[in-house]
Amino acid sequence: MEDQPKEENNSKVDNQIKIKIDKLKFFQISTVALALILVILIGLNFSSPGNANQIGEKVVKYVDENLLSSGFTAQLISVDKKGDMYLVNMNITGEYNGQKASLPVSVYVNKEGTLMFNSQTAIDMTAPLPKPTSNEASQTENIQKSEKPKVELFVMSYCPYGMQIEKGILPVIKTLGDKIDFSIKFCNYIMHGEKEMTENLLQTCIQKEYPSKYFDYLGCFLSEGKTDECMNKTQLNQSKLNICVKDLDEKYNVTKLFNDKTTWLGGNFPQFPVFEEENQKYGVAGSPTLVINGVSVSSGRSPSALLNIICSAFTETPEECNTSLSTETPSPGLGYNAGSETTATCG
Repeated sequence: MEDQPKEENNSKVDNQIKIKIDKLKFFQISTVALALILVILIGLNFSSPGNANQIGEKVVKYVDENLLSSGFTAQLISVDKKGDMYLVNMNITGEYNGQKASLPVSVYVNKEGTLMFNSQTAIDMTAPLPKPTSNEASQTENIQKSEKPKVELFVMSYCPYGMQIEKGILPVIKTLGDKIDFSIKFCNYIMHGEKEMTENLLQTCIQKEYPSKYFDYLGCFLSEGKTDECMNKTQLNQSKLNICVKDLDEKYNVTKLFNDKTTWLGGNFPQFPVFEEENQKYGVAGSPTLVINGVSVSSGRSPSALLNIICSAFTETPEECNTSLSTETPSPGLGYNAGSETTATCG
């Protein structure tokens, strides 16, 4: 990247920022909003027309109560009359990794307050909001079957929701073994500081140099995040891994990009380009992203749910797929406590 002209480099970064904004990278929203690109789907239910300020206030109230992650808020900027429509302008603010993030958002509402418009479609806002479901039927229809499914899990090593699905998938890996081609890869940007950059590089190298020990290491790391202790416990050679990490770092300019804040996406997120090609290929939008035989899928995060969706990718289902695994969803973050089902991500 350092050999590119500054204008070309800036263009690439700007394009990456646009991709992140297109996928609403600054805040998480409910599954009802995933169909939208540059604007938020806001479910309103007006029985009669209201004035501009009333509509604007209801929009902001709904966003705050239903669509934003904890720590993020919406503030009304203005409401403009555009023919028979209202254009509601707001600002979404909050913090990521100790830094303030801000994103202006504009949405159109018809004068009756029943339809929301964006660049692609009109949304009937009087209809009930869809609820998240653990039913993978619609997902499995799009998965191409194979004798040995290729399963790729994209995470950030310190993302609590990435850790959640990792804890859920470890029993599946133990159950299916070499009947699947499984790998953990990392998102192409960092949200949890230098420790995440370091851990991403280390885990990539452990998979390369000690593939038979990686899942033992990961299982240990997910307990308390004690890297050195887990390396000793799994008998990994520190010197050998240091060489691998150094080579990987230099090949992809990871530390160099981390130290140069002018390359950070949106000014907030350091790049981690080790798996850039795969991130772009699958349109990875955050941590976690599960890809099975080249198709990005949504799944519950319990061992049972993950086993079911992965097993749907076999041409001939092996007997291991009949194994009874836990239906409990692990908690986000470190530790092996039970949690509650969630579709939240980092990103």
